[in-house]
Amino acid sequence: MFGFFKKKTPKPASSFTNKINPADPSSPVLEAAIVKVRSGDESVLPVLFEALSHRTVTLLLQEPGKIQTSLLLEFAGAPHIAVFTKPQLALEWVKPPYQHTMEITMANLAALITSDTVGLTINPDHPIFGLPIPPAGFKHFRDVLSASCPLKEGGLYHFPNEDGSYGVLKILKLDEGGVHIRQYSNKFSSAPSAVEESTLYMAGMDRKPEENLGMGHLPISKNGFAGWRATFVQQSSVNDEELEGYKMWHDAKGGYF
Repeated sequence: MFGFFKKKTPKPASSFTNKINPADPSSPVLEAAIVKVRSGDESVLPVLFEALSHRTVTLLLQEPGKIQTSLLLEFAGAPHIAVFTKPQLALEWVKPPYQHTMEITMANLAALITSDTVGLTINPDHPIFGLPIPPAGFKHFRDVLSASCPLKEGGLYHFPNEDGSYGVLKILKLDEGGVHIRQYSNKFSSAPSAVEESTLYMAGMDRKPEENLGMGHLPISKNGFAGWRATFVQQSSVNDEELEGYKMWHDAKGGYF
């Protein structure tokens, strides 16, 4: 179908299952798709990409929080970013210099990759659920993901805080250079599936110790925003008052964080 996977000796392929774990809805579908692709069935690639796009994966890093130090493996002469679909699958790879882990959604990781010469290896060396995707395949995945999951002006997104809670932001404006957001001070113990917008607020310098600092306008580069690991929650709107900070930034020809 896409022609970038070499045919291999067929391996037993498990069928797709409807018994999906609510806590990990894409896992059975993703694993079944990997098995089918390994057996040479490229017709299931769209299913593989769809399931992969919703995954949170584990990276191994040389330095905590720095994605640019993630584990790279070489296949067919090309570097591949190594990701693990379950944290326990990464344990045997945790060794110097890769002693730090990071959880990130595949959508956000893909947005950080700008090179078309880098591939992706899912669960390296796993006999059943391991799969190298060459650079052409990884680029195709990123192109499909970008087209199907664009950032939206007026969209509300949740993002993880360092203490394990979740914050909420709104995208005010998108331009060629980056993403302009409004960051709220609300904190949620788990990722919210919906937000009552009337309850959102921004605390200032007199905020309480446990509150996030609210920001009426924050300009962030696209690569920088991908690092926030923001996930779309619901669509809202942007009014003129919310754009005052952006207009001042625009008139001053400001930069991005």
